[in-house]
Amino acid sequence: LGLKGKFFDGRVIAQAAAYWGTWSDQLNNRQRIFADLPVSQGGSGATAQVSGFANTGETKLKGLEIDLTGRATEHIDLSFAAALNDSKIQTYSNPSISQLTGVIDAGFKGKQLPQTAKLSWNAGAQYSAPLSMMEGTDWFARADVSWKDKQFVDAANLTWIKARTVVNLRTGIHRGPLAVDLFVNNAFNDKNYTSIAQNSLLTPTFNLSTFNGYLNLGLPELRTFGAKVAYKF
Repeated sequence: LGLKGKFFDGRVIAQAAAYWGTWSDQLNNRQRIFADLPVSQGGSGATAQVSGFANTGETKLKGLEIDLTGRATEHIDLSFAAALNDSKIQTYSNPSISQLTGVIDAGFKGKQLPQTAKLSWNAGAQYSAPLSMMEGTDWFARADVSWKDKQFVDAANLTWIKARTVVNLRTGIHRGPLAVDLFVNNAFNDKNYTSIAQNSLLTPTFNLSTFNGYLNLGLPELRTFGAKVAYKF
C-alpha cells in the first residue's frame, strides 16, 4: 500500500509505502559434504558435495518505507529516507546451521531473517548560492548521513555485525562548464563491517563444527579525502 505526492506548493515531494505478508514454503539452501571410503578399503578416497533446496520455512513480513525531499528555503535543500524491514521466522529447518549453532527447529521461531537490516535511514542537506566574489559562479556545501542496523549471519541470530553510521561531506564551485569539488567520505572513519557470511573448514571426518567455523567479513572504505575537477564540452 503506497502514497506519493507533492505538498506545500510543490516544495515537498513525499513517498510512503507499507507492506505485510506471509512467506510460506520458502526455499532454504542445504549442502553436505561426504567422503568415500579410502582406496585401501575399496573406495575412491574422494569427497563429494551434495547441495539443493528445500521448502522448510515460513516467515511473517511487514515493513514501511518513507522518502522525503524538500526545499526549506531558496538556498537549502533537504532529503530524508527511512525503511523498516521487520521479519519474524515462524518455522525453519537447516541441519548445517543447527549443527554449527545448536539452534534447532522451534528455536528459530521469532528470529529475524539474516543478511538484512531491520532499520535503516539516510538524510542529506545542501546549501547552494551564488559566489559573491566571482560573478557567474555558484558554490555549494552538502552533508549526507546514513545509518544501517545490525545484520545477522544466519537464521539462528547468534552472530551479527554492528550497525554502521557513515557521514559524507562535499563542497565545490561551478562556473559555466567548469566544476571543482572537494569531498570527504566516511568523515568520522566508521570501521564497522559492511557484510557477513559464514563458512566452515573441513575436519578430517568432514563434519561441520564451531571449532572449525569462520566468517567472511566485508571491510569498509575508511575516511577518504579527494578532489574532482570536471569540464563539460
